[in-house]
Amino acid sequence: MEFSWLEAFIELAQSDSIRACSKKLGISPSSVSARIQSLENYLGTTLFAKGAHGSALTPQGRVYLDYAKQLLKKWNIISDTVKQASETPSSSLDLAFQGCQKPSFIIRFLEKFTENHPNIVLNLYDDRDFSLAEGIESGKVDAYFTHNPPDSSGKGLAKQFITSCPLDILVPARHRLVSRNVININELEGETFILYPETKEPSLRNLQQSLLNSSEIRYSLFEGVAAPEYAPLYVQMNYGITFFPRNLSDVIPPKTSLIELNDEKFISTIFMVYRKSNPNPALKTFISEYNNEHGGQHL
Repeated sequence: MEFSWLEAFIELAQSDSIRACSKKLGISPSSVSARIQSLENYLGTTLFAKGAHGSALTPQGRVYLDYAKQLLKKWNIISDTVKQASETPSSSLDLAFQGCQKPSFIIRFLEKFTENHPNIVLNLYDDRDFSLAEGIESGKVDAYFTHNPPDSSGKGLAKQFITSCPLDILVPARHRLVSRNVININELEGETFILYPETKEPSLRNLQQSLLNSSEIRYSLFEGVAAPEYAPLYVQMNYGITFFPRNLSDVIPPKTSLIELNDEKFISTIFMVYRKSNPNPALKTFISEYNNEHGGQHL
């Protein structure tokens, strides 16, 4: 069914004649008749009395008139909504994340943000796509979530604190310390460590290396190659142990255990870094809503 048929039917029912109806619709009388005929054929009934002067409705026509008005009203609402949506300019927000796991509150915020702003398309990248410098300074990324980034205040960048989390030790199920709840770093003397894989953004791997060097224990490194999301599986396969954020203890791999590390130095701090002069209004909206929900501390 075409909604132009409904328009002709409703207008004819409210007019004195086909000629008056055609003038109101801006079409020829024959076009009005053709639309009415098409609607009657579609419904399988007669809507106007044959041979009647003017535009007298049949009993079926009088019943259908109210439904036709409701249908046309709903169609106009839908049409206006679609038109408005198509006229609303869409924008994009390019975000990059370091690390194979994201804090759950960040994921929930992203879900809420996309629900509240369907006209903003989120493009998500990770540290295999861009380094912090490459992504932000080139404008390919609006904001970069990364661990312990270097000071960038002199480069026109803002560094906003997101969260801090202790780095505990992830060990395989048969590790000698698996029965322990808390250990000291000195107890890991001689262990093989699995660092975060080498990607375009080295800050997390550099942090792990720096923490190990400052601990003054003897250790070796497992140098297998894996995507960041698969690296913790090396622990499950008994290749070594690794650092793992305590606030992600609910997503540790099977056949592994997370042991609390009793050392305040082993902390990872996540920041959101972006260019202060970034003109993207979607970024300003994102930052404003994040700060309203979680608070924000710029450094």
